[in-house]
Amino acid sequence: MKNVLKTLIVLVIFAFAFASVSYAKEVCTTQYGGGETCVNVDENSKLTIDKTIYNPDHDKYEDHIQADSYVFTAENEVKFRISVENTGDVIYKTLVVTDELPDFVDFVKFTGDDTGSTSDNKRQLTWSFSNFKPGDESTVEFTAKVVKESLLPDSSGDMQTTNIARVEGTRKDNNEKDSNADYSRFYIRLPRVEGAVTKLPEAGATSWFLATALIILGLSARKYLNK
Repeated sequence: MKNVLKTLIVLVIFAFAFASVSYAKEVCTTQYGGGETCVNVDENSKLTIDKTIYNPDHDKYEDHIQADSYVFTAENEVKFRISVENTGDVIYKTLVVTDELPDFVDFVKFTGDDTGSTSDNKRQLTWSFSNFKPGDESTVEFTAKVVKESLLPDSSGDMQTTNIARVEGTRKDNNEKDSNADYSRFYIRLPRVEGAVTKLPEAGATSWFLATALIILGLSARKYLNK
């Protein structure tokens, strides 16, 4: 009994000691052609980030644009907005916002009050801030464009595309890092290719026959095992 109590005491002390630890989590999005793009962020981040995309049909910025709402076509402009806020009680001596452009979308220009910088190939956009106090918030905007039709994949239908934005701050009190991420999902219309299948064939008589046979086989096996 004494050993059990000792073990419980150790577990309680351990839990309290690590109660304030900020655990990491992943924000993952599916990309065209398979696979995922993931970024690591803090589970209990005090930095919030909101990534939105402009919907021309609704004339407003939205979190995501579904294919049944609006689909971008070759050489269409795509407008993005990123808002960050310090919801904690510490000052971030530096704050960096980054945006990684997805495939088949090119950078055009920065808009809004805060302009950023681009990498050499203009695939990554960066905005930097300093002395970001509790309650401070900032919004940045930029315009991109879908590539021309000849550079889009040889397929048909609507391609799901995701744009991820990330914020990372360095605390002034202890130099620890704090990060968060958000993304906007939208769709690009691919050029129609002659003979391409854009819809899965509906289940016919053969499919229904196979499905029925499998059900009967499963029930028979269950009945046999229960004997």
